[in-house]
Amino acid sequence: MNKLLSAIGRNINQIAKRINAGGPTYQADMEEIRERLDQIWQLQRRILLSQR
Repeated sequence: MNKLLSAIGRNINQIAKRINAGGPTYQADMEEIRERLDQIWQLQRRILLSQR
């Protein structure tokens, strides 16, 4: 799980760096961020449920 979370975090960071550097913002990038964040929430839920 940590490996997956790390990979997702790297992807989000790369997109955020481009946006913060004044690069163009693309709808596809925003959708990818939303998808990655959704993946993070799903992984966190699985982790929490497995600890019960």
